[in-house]
Amino acid sequence: MWELSRLWAPDGHVPNLLTQAISAAVGVLRQHEKPDVLVSYADPNAGHEGAVYKAASWISHGQCAEVRAWRARDGKVHARRAFHSGSRSMTKAEVEALGYRQLTLPGKIRFVKPCSKAVAKLLAEHEPRPMRRPHNYTRTRRRLKARRGRTCAVCSVTLWSRRSHARTCSVRCRVRAHRTGSETVTRVA
Repeated sequence: MWELSRLWAPDGHVPNLLTQAISAAVGVLRQHEKPDVLVSYADPNAGHEGAVYKAASWISHGQCAEVRAWRARDGKVHARRAFHSGSRSMTKAEVEALGYRQLTLPGKIRFVKPCSKAVAKLLAEHEPRPMRRPHNYTRTRRRLKARRGRTCAVCSVTLWSRRSHARTCSVRCRVRAHRTGSETVTRVA
């Protein structure tokens, strides 16, 4: 497992630059290192929802544990490690005495990219993707409702509701209707 980190682009960059950078990085790693899976994180506290990873076909794999941070009196947020790591190890009481208030922030969103078929199959088995409606769902439902109860003018068979453009039930009836001049569709009461 490899982690992709520190993705950055300047303001005003060309569209899809970050997605192309991720794809290039995945290609190089697959060629040279052959990892089973790649992992990356999007930080909702920094305003990132992972749209770049979604566009690059990465799979959302849940959210990490919540993060503790400190807020100063002026509203600026400082990471926990600024007070609790290295030579500057302070207790919670010492930090609060300086005027900081402890916060609990949501964890980062984890995204995974399977690089082998076995891992892709394993991820697909354990976490099914939610069903999405097709882009034309509303329009299709409206057409189906409008076609309900219509019959063929030639043989009086109920028309299949999914064929919204159809006026007859078959090619044979369409030819008959054309020859007789009765191409109208009747509605069943």
